[in-house]
Amino acid sequence: MKSLLGFLGKNFSTQTENLATEALTYILENSTAARSALTKLNSIIQPDINPQLIYHSQVYGEDAAIPDVVGFDYNQESVQIIEAKFWAGLTENQPVTYLKRLSENQPSLLLFLVPHLRMESIWGELLFRLGENGFDYQNIKIQDNIFSAEISPAKMLAIISWDSLLNLMLIEMELQRDEAFKGDLLQLKGLCNELDNDAFFPIQSEEISPMIARRNNNFSDLVDEIIYKGIAENYFSNENGKLRTTYGPYHYGRFFKCNDFYASLVFNNIAWGDLYNTPIWLEIYGKEWRSPIHLNKVKLALSTLQIETPRRLYIVDGTPYIPIFLKTGTEKSVLLNDIMKQIQEVFTMLQLNFDQKTVVK
Repeated sequence: MKSLLGFLGKNFSTQTENLATEALTYILENSTAARSALTKLNSIIQPDINPQLIYHSQVYGEDAAIPDVVGFDYNQESVQIIEAKFWAGLTENQPVTYLKRLSENQPSLLLFLVPHLRMESIWGELLFRLGENGFDYQNIKIQDNIFSAEISPAKMLAIISWDSLLNLMLIEMELQRDEAFKGDLLQLKGLCNELDNDAFFPIQSEEISPMIARRNNNFSDLVDEIIYKGIAENYFSNENGKLRTTYGPYHYGRFFKCNDFYASLVFNNIAWGDLYNTPIWLEIYGKEWRSPIHLNKVKLALSTLQIETPRRLYIVDGTPYIPIFLKTGTEKSVLLNDIMKQIQEVFTMLQLNFDQKTVVK
């Protein structure tokens, strides 16, 4: 749906995500029906959470983190944090610092709002970061519109799409005949629809920083260096130079062969934006170039990767895509070794399972 707020946010604001967050906070602060909808959602994820919360935006803390929206109980304890995302990546504070900000004495919830298309990728990255920081999580529940995990007996982490949350609020407003704020909510839905789609947004100064250009060059160089490393270690082959580069408007990659399997390692902007938050992807074709039979055998051999968290197998136009997770804050040699380790694990699994017979039901 179109809305005036959506038009203004897209065309005149340089901080559209903040605009959406402030609009959501305004509605929560003023609409009983909107708070009721959020309370019902909270009770599904964290049944014992306090139903009477007061919401404020951009709350600073001693940890230097600035969550988008914080729900306080009457003792001024942080019981809920709502973090609004559209296409920006997670910050260094998310989710670990925010989880630590939540009350240790009361049932609490960290909730991320994201576009529906990013739910799976952000969820995988959140769990990956928890594991890297020594957090145990359990009781993962994945429904159509809510993903959740128990961090401790008192703390929950969850993710829901903007559209799902705003629809819940709209239903509650109609039930309670809250016409005063229904129009405001529809304006916010219009803004979110604009932010959700793939339309061209005005370029911001930070987006054309030379650092971004250099980093993109680094990603392409990583592809080359991994292929050179694999060939030097006699693990990859380029068939005496026959297997070369693949490139296009949104990707740069190198074809190679490993354990008789044809594959490519690619800096892929489309997969990065649509599938998972990593720029480097491994595409595997099988022992014959893009043979439908071999592509299907690769998919079956690696099928368990598809149900891992974070997910490690996607199928794009019939081709298996494996995200390569990039370690942050490490030296290049450590990064290269870790990438190579991930690739070796995939090809080991593929070698073991490729020729196993499967029963088609």
